[in-house]
Amino acid sequence: ANDNDNDSDNDNDNDSDSDNDNYNDNDKKTCIKIGQSLQTTVPGPHAFLIVLSLSAGGRVTKEVKRGYKWITMIFGDRVL
Repeated sequence: ANDNDNDSDNDNDNDSDSDNDNYNDNDKKTCIKIGQSLQTTVPGPHAFLIVLSLSAGGRVTKEVKRGYKWITMIFGDRVL
C-alpha cells in the first residue's frame, strides 16, 4: 500500500487488494445504514453538512479523496 496519505497530486491510489476489500465491506455496510436512515426522512433531506479537517497542512488526504468518491457514488456528481 502507498503510505503517503498526503499525496494530493496522484489520483491513482496504490492500495493492496486487502485494503480495498476492507474498504468495500465497510462501504457496503455504510451504504445500507445511510439508505435505512434516508427512508425515515421522506420526502428526503434537503442538505448534508460535510466537515473536513485541515490539520494535514491544507493537503487533501487519501481519506478525503475516498470520501469524495464515495459521496458522489451514492448521491451523484451534483451533490457537491
